[in-house]
Amino acid sequence: MAEKDKFAGEIMSDEELDGVAGGTLGETVELFNVINQKTNANYLDLPDYLKTNYGIDVIINVNQCQWNGGGANEYRLNGEQITHEQVLDIIKSK
Repeated sequence: MAEKDKFAGEIMSDEELDGVAGGTLGETVELFNVINQKTNANYLDLPDYLKTNYGIDVIINVNQCQWNGGGANEYRLNGEQITHEQVLDIIKSK
């Protein structure tokens, strides 16, 4: 069997796909933009801001260049993993 056929027929779960799609520069910029609409901040430490204002722990990775870890962006609220979309909803709702 050729190497390219090694994973033929395998399907990734939604959680696995979220991990592949997460951590992009676009997601991080989106967070900054949503926060900036609320605060007009010229600069902020995004992980510190999310923790202080929303109780969200975050590990941000921009194109795999890590600020605080490895892999896709990770968000946790009260110890539970949440999605990028949930983070945006929380920011927009407060």
